[in-house]
Amino acid sequence: LAKKGEHSKTIAELQVRLEDNERYLSNVKVEKADLQNIVNELQQSNEDLSIEINECRMEINEFKTSLSNESMQWNEEKDELNDRLRDSERTLVMLADQKSQLAKQKDKVTKQISNQKDAHTKQKAVLEKKMCGKKKEEMDLQQDLLVKLTAGLEKDALEEKNAMKKMHEEKNKSISR
Repeated sequence: LAKKGEHSKTIAELQVRLEDNERYLSNVKVEKADLQNIVNELQQSNEDLSIEINECRMEINEFKTSLSNESMQWNEEKDELNDRLRDSERTLVMLADQKSQLAKQKDKVTKQISNQKDAHTKQKAVLEKKMCGKKKEEMDLQQDLLVKLTAGLEKDALEEKNAMKKMHEEKNKSISR
């Protein structure tokens, strides 16, 4: 009977330990699922950022195309002005004043084109630099957050494991007494 009582007591203690371990395992599984959700969210965020970067690149390419079209248009207008100037010189020598005005107009248009090209080039460079900087900052922040979350969860799991171990050791000590 005494042995039977000891066996029952040992079985009961083992059942308690088993239940504790199952609860601990359940908690770890929940934490693992939470971490997986965070990882999935970060992966989705990275995919979204990649899509945004590609969209920005497409916008930049469209902007370049637009600039190129504008440049061709300005070059065509410049060529037309040159043609008009030549025709005027051939046919109307006595209209030197008009010729001078057309030359000034041509210089003005050329300067405007040059200024616009410079401004567009500067704006494009600034936009590209800002976009790349912001995307890098966001990615760095996400990476830091992931590292911090992972480190925090590992630390919590280790502390909980040590606490469980200590509790089991104390139970074992009390059982062995």
